[in-house]
Amino acid sequence: MKVCIGCGHCLYGADTGARSYLIEEQETRKVQDAVIKYLEKDGINVKKARIDQAASVSESLSYRVNVSDNWGADLYVEIHLNSGGGHGTETFCIGNGNGRKYATQIVNSIAKLGYTNRGVKDGSHLYVVRKTLASAVLVECCFVDSQSDANMWNADKMGRAIAEGILGHDVSSDDEVNVKIANAYLGTKLNIMNVQKLLQLCGYSFFTIDGICGAKTTNYIGDFQKKNGLGIDYKFGPKSIGIALDIIMKKVK
Repeated sequence: MKVCIGCGHCLYGADTGARSYLIEEQETRKVQDAVIKYLEKDGINVKKARIDQAASVSESLSYRVNVSDNWGADLYVEIHLNSGGGHGTETFCIGNGNGRKYATQIVNSIAKLGYTNRGVKDGSHLYVVRKTLASAVLVECCFVDSQSDANMWNADKMGRAIAEGILGHDVSSDDEVNVKIANAYLGTKLNIMNVQKLLQLCGYSFFTIDGICGAKTTNYIGDFQKKNGLGIDYKFGPKSIGIALDIIMKKVK
């Protein structure tokens, strides 16, 4: 399946988005990137439709539709954030075909994050839903002017929820994938404890050295590798160990 993910509004020009606790045109781009990331992890062929500056709203809208149509997408999903005093998430589509199927799956998936489920609504008045050749869904993730929605906001989690709605099944977060990599490499509880001890001596805070390689230990490994100019692979191998020992020896001196 070919899925085109559109990003509502431009950063500059005639078609900027709603603004309050969140800035729509900034957040839609973050969500778009996250949706694409999670879909590609699942092997889906994905196209990005994004225009950062347009002279008119019609130019902005038609550009995104044309990207999807020219590519021959099977499904077009466009990301927006709502405004106007409400709260929660909703999706828009036309008819009862594939568009409604995906609109329903997406809004239900987002609602699992804690947002009020406002359901699937008729999108026949919306240009991108009406004009796109592919089955089309417009997603209103939440309300930019709702404090409660803004308090829950996390663009990566929103993107993951939308991707899961499209796919119809759960996908692993970056943390979950990285934890699996670290555990597969380190293997035993003793190895994990030794790495935790090294990281602790290098300045990383652990409540206890427990030999459990969860998100905290894995993120510490990634941070250590980044700060010390190593490739971030979440495998605390010989190079990481050597640098850690050098840091510890310098502290001892």
